[in-house]
Amino acid sequence: MRKVNFRSFIFFLFLLFALFFLNNPSVSRAQTVCTSSDVSISLPLTDLGTGEYYRLTDTNPLTYIPTGIIGGLYPGGSNIRPPAHEASGVGIAQSIQPLGSSGLPDPNGKIGMISAGMSNTQMDFQEFMGTVSADPNINPKLVVTNGAIGGGIIEAWVDPNYTDTNPVYQTIWQNFDDHIASAGLTRAQVQVVWAKVTQLQYKTQFPQDMQALTDMYVTLAQELKSRLPNLKIIYFSSRTRSYNYMTGLAPEPTAFENGFAVRWLVERQINGDPALNYNPDNGSVISAYISWGPYLWINGNTPRSDTRVWLASNLVGDCTHPSTAGLDYVSGTAGPQGVSMMISMMMEFFKTDTTSAPWFLYSGVPTPTPTPILSETLTPTPTASLTPTPTPTPTSTPPFGGLVSSWGFANDIVTDDISGCTGCVNNGAVWFTQSIFSGAYEFDGMNAYMNLGTFPFINNQSSFTVSALVRPDFDQNATVWRYVFNHGSEVALFFLAQNRDWRFMIRTTSAQYFLDTQGLIWLPGTWHMLTATYDGMQMKIFWDGGLAGTKAASGSIASDTGATYMGANAIRKDKFDGAIDELKVFDTVLANSDVLDLYYSYFSPTPTPTPTPTESLIPTLTPTEIPSVTPTPTDIVIPSDTPTPTPTPTPPAGGLVSSWGFATDLVTDDINGCSGCVNNGADWFFFSIFSGGYDFNGTTSYLNLGTFPFLSGSSNFTVSTWIRPDFDQNHTNFRYVFTNGSRVTLTYVPSLHDWRFLIRNGSQKFVDTQATAWVSGTWHLLTATYDGAEMKIYWDGNLSGTKATTGSIVADSGATYLGASIIRSDKFDGAIDELNIYDHALSASEVSSLFLVH
Repeated sequence: MRKVNFRSFIFFLFLLFALFFLNNPSVSRAQTVCTSSDVSISLPLTDLGTGEYYRLTDTNPLTYIPTGIIGGLYPGGSNIRPPAHEASGVGIAQSIQPLGSSGLPDPNGKIGMISAGMSNTQMDFQEFMGTVSADPNINPKLVVTNGAIGGGIIEAWVDPNYTDTNPVYQTIWQNFDDHIASAGLTRAQVQVVWAKVTQLQYKTQFPQDMQALTDMYVTLAQELKSRLPNLKIIYFSSRTRSYNYMTGLAPEPTAFENGFAVRWLVERQINGDPALNYNPDNGSVISAYISWGPYLWINGNTPRSDTRVWLASNLVGDCTHPSTAGLDYVSGTAGPQGVSMMISMMMEFFKTDTTSAPWFLYSGVPTPTPTPILSETLTPTPTASLTPTPTPTPTSTPPFGGLVSSWGFANDIVTDDISGCTGCVNNGAVWFTQSIFSGAYEFDGMNAYMNLGTFPFINNQSSFTVSALVRPDFDQNATVWRYVFNHGSEVALFFLAQNRDWRFMIRTTSAQYFLDTQGLIWLPGTWHMLTATYDGMQMKIFWDGGLAGTKAASGSIASDTGATYMGANAIRKDKFDGAIDELKVFDTVLANSDVLDLYYSYFSPTPTPTPTPTESLIPTLTPTEIPSVTPTPTDIVIPSDTPTPTPTPTPPAGGLVSSWGFATDLVTDDINGCSGCVNNGADWFFFSIFSGGYDFNGTTSYLNLGTFPFLSGSSNFTVSTWIRPDFDQNHTNFRYVFTNGSRVTLTYVPSLHDWRFLIRNGSQKFVDTQATAWVSGTWHLLTATYDGAEMKIYWDGNLSGTKATTGSIVADSGATYLGASIIRSDKFDGAIDELNIYDHALSASEVSSLFLVH
């Protein structure tokens, strides 16, 4: 008589129960609702940031112990993918295309997506499938199928010997294959997996138990890749909130800690773990690219930063599985209340994430046509005299149309300079003069804010711009949120403490979306321009006139009767600490060049002349209107009034060893001269960023910079140059800006639609910018630094990518070219000016200052 393994028998019964539960809606609807009390576990990982996780160890009395482990979805407490991992993910996402049954590209083929996990995953994904099929914005080539299964805990997915009497492992993978086939797919057509899979019981040892779970996730990733040969991306999500504590099905705090296991999995791939290699250049490919999917955990009744809560009533009587009461507010049909919350988060993620939107949406990530400049120059009415009356327009007039609301604060009256104001109230903000243009208001960070009264300019809009000048009296390490502008629950601009950056949030008729800047650095007490645009397809956020982030979105702004505040938020109590001036709202989307023009209208890049009678309607700043401060690396540098400018501007920091200003049609280093320099067909022109520049035709022209000893053997340097690409981010050819033999390169990479900094320091290393957008024919500053430990790349003075590496640049006798490569035939198409080489890595503030010099 064969001996029965009791554990296997119990698990088999549990599996049968789970399958019966999930496939019999009438049974699931009969479940009672969870009535457990709400015990606080932790801030979600996304809100915890760099804060320390304190672990719940007892509920009677409540006991929490420090763990020494911080939050965040990615390394360093961040919720943003590291630049290199982001760039890889975007490139892989853009490579996903319809495949035929054999796995070869076929425009009539399919993009397969499947889930993997346990009962909660199965319930979530079943409704997700229905929502996807009903959404006209989803890629019609996408086919989704549900491979999750009741009872499918992680051990059952990865261990063939988990039981010795019941083939659970074989059953799970057979179910997986059956769902692929029933969806009309083959294994070769599945390119995306969403996995939410965890363990069954409370785990007592943290972090050791979660580290062991990470190891099982590694095995699952390898298994998925071995079974699905064309698998490109696996998205992992952690568990939802449980209302069981230390006992029961998947209780807290284990459910929360499941998120650490996912984070450590992603970190292992980011750090180059060969067990998770997805890049054929690095050896055998045994995993797909791995990223966080939607982060689903919410701390019960305590609102998450996106205002979502997770109630006990969202769960059935076991306090683990979603309840079936209520209305599915995503699709408008009756459905599980807990499930519907999951679907809203899943749809929001897959529609907006940079690694999913290209293949998930019908049109991929839309690239909107830049809004044309509506008017080149305002034709003013001549002013007869310089007498004090009439008073000049209290706010600066932008060099384009569409301005519908403007708050210039020329005097101590809170009013819209275009429309006036009904219901405006100043709640303690202090007015002062000598701001950027005229006056501004100071906010104390505790009580002061402004109610802007009736504010109809954004309601129901699908095309608008919001811009404001801000002087934060805090830096990027502040620990409190700081709201600049908040329009009801629809539109907000604010500093998000856990990300150490600025966020643009909108709520449309489709969903709630948000977009963050990345890695910005500023000094307290310095003025900056924060701008946000939305065109119905894409959100953009700008810092000091430079594009700092983009995100796909859809729908019109929902109508909201909530108050519109400057310096505060209606839901959170966080107030702005610092000064705000020149709030402007446009009923159009400003093009990138328009935003830069607006920035220059405040921080003029040209000398400010002594006031004389003028016909301009734009008031001329007097010298006293420019704040008098001791220059620092981030201060605005006002060029000299000397009639003939110096050919090359003075850099913001020392260590300049090579400078090419091209003030005349002579290819030479302004510091060292040049031996062996040759112009191969580039056309010199006089008026460029500072003086002259060279235009390259994209096919034959380039400059040979002759003997170029500055980078050989170096482990600490900066290369910076101004470029005017005569192409945009959708261009299909490489475009080389600068190559120093085969050891240092700055180039445009068409497969990424972005710019790359490459060095050779024993092996080849590179770092890319992220989702950079520009308008053909506009000037931008491209800067790269290396300090022997980290590579960085900057776009228009803003940090856009980093990569850790060590070693000195190898010796190379190859030629140094501007506008070409020694290896490839691809030439630059556009203009280049002001190539500067430094013998050290400039700091972020110095790069920003270098940008502002111009």
